[in-house]
Amino acid sequence: MKEKTWGLSSSSLKLIAVISMLIDHMGFVLFPQYPLMRAIGRLAFPIYCFLITEGAAHTSNWKRYALRLFLFALISEIPFDLAMGGRWIDGSYQNVFWTLLLGLLAIELYEKKTYLAYAGIVVLVLAGNLLGTDYGSEGVLLIWLLHVVRKDDIRWAAVVAAVWCLCFGGVQQWGMISALFLLLYNGKRGWSGLAIKYAFYAFYPIHLLVLYAAALLRIG
Repeated sequence: MKEKTWGLSSSSLKLIAVISMLIDHMGFVLFPQYPLMRAIGRLAFPIYCFLITEGAAHTSNWKRYALRLFLFALISEIPFDLAMGGRWIDGSYQNVFWTLLLGLLAIELYEKKTYLAYAGIVVLVLAGNLLGTDYGSEGVLLIWLLHVVRKDDIRWAAVVAAVWCLCFGGVQQWGMISALFLLLYNGKRGWSGLAIKYAFYAFYPIHLLVLYAAALLRIG
């Protein structure tokens, strides 16, 4: 994919996704009376899925990338369960890092170009629902589809994201707006450094714990 001299970098897309996700989770945990906050939050997931495909394309070590997603999936599970359900452990619903990890594994299998690998992709997609990950099988499928089309043209990735959101009802369709941000992607990394990279990862479990604590204070 060719870089543009203008537009949004990968870091800018991450920031948009983070802000959208924060508004979404604030709406779920603290302000359920404002459904618009949940609608705004629908922008985040398609952007995160696209960024997984970009990370897979540019990483020098996909196994290390997968391990990082796995570790933050583990770290985030208790904060996620507390914020979303008020319980320390909820085996029926898992945080979004698991979905992103399954999507990354599906990408790597796809690149092997074997029938066995393709069968593995089906298993990974089904695992999204079986494990109860956030966005489930549909989320894993979106990551894989974005990877398939991103090499041809960024516009195809935007179309896939928009159609995926359109297939759902209610507030999920607001996610189509994420396609506009993908169209503005310039192919550049943006801000760099380990501190910034891990800050984006760490924000997920930290903000969930903060929201859970805020909810407890309101109840008290």
